[in-house]
Amino acid sequence: MLPLPRDPRDPLKLADWLELYALVSGDRNSSYGDLVTALKAASIINPREITADELPTIVFEELAHREKAAIDAYPFEVVGGVVRCKKRPLSYAHGRHRAPRSGRTAFLSISAQTWRVPSLLARRGDSELLA
Repeated sequence: MLPLPRDPRDPLKLADWLELYALVSGDRNSSYGDLVTALKAASIINPREITADELPTIVFEELAHREKAAIDAYPFEVVGGVVRCKKRPLSYAHGRHRAPRSGRTAFLSISAQTWRVPSLLARRGDSELLA
């Protein structure tokens, strides 16, 4: 599993984490359940105290905001509690579908460079994501 960000209570960083988790996971998605599991394992949240207004819900609200703000330039689909990669998601950061390079929408190129996702995907043989 991808390690949580340094500040695992920051909804923006957790939203980035879910997007990156979708990029590197075998099924090309991440979910509300993946986030809750990781937060429980790190003792960030108590499994008996999760309510609709807590951290995982805030993170998915952020993801929905990103998807709406970037329109077709967002490299993921957020459906219910699942974040799915679109075809060739890394082309959205570097190709003709380039997302605006300001604010929250710069997440992919900044986070991918920070987490070294392209090299990880290349090692795994996921070259179709990088094209």
